[in-house]
Amino acid sequence: MVYIRVYAVGQNAPFETASYVLIFYALVQISLYQDKRLLANSFVSLVGFVTLIHISITYNFFNLGLTWQEFLSTIFTDPVLAIQVADLALRTVIFILFYLINYIIVSIGQSIQEERKKELNKRREVQMDFTHIVRSLFNVVFQSASTILNERHAYNVA
Repeated sequence: MVYIRVYAVGQNAPFETASYVLIFYALVQISLYQDKRLLANSFVSLVGFVTLIHISITYNFFNLGLTWQEFLSTIFTDPVLAIQVADLALRTVIFILFYLINYIIVSIGQSIQEERKKELNKRREVQMDFTHIVRSLFNVVFQSASTILNERHAYNVA
């Protein structure tokens, strides 16, 4: 949305870049949830949204009155539009690389989290086994103690 406002004001390049930084920042915020599926879905929707913005705002497709074939040939033949397309392609490649790096980081974090959960479950199982063994041991000791401390048994021994 910031890109639309900035581009409508007068194609101010530093502010366009700042709006792209906000898109990258949004992707980083989403990656903090450590969910690969959420990150992938967000990336696809962000790329789609940015592409739609570029087609409708940057290239002004809907106001040109051209078909898709005429529009594509105009983009590649007009030098000004060709530079914009190259800029868009470069930004898209950088965005894809940024996404891949975030995806790798989230994948590593998610696998570490799964390993921690498995270790916690194993620790709980060991703790339950230990508790069961100690409880059984003390039951045997207390039962033996009660027979030893029994007065009648004490007279029989003496």
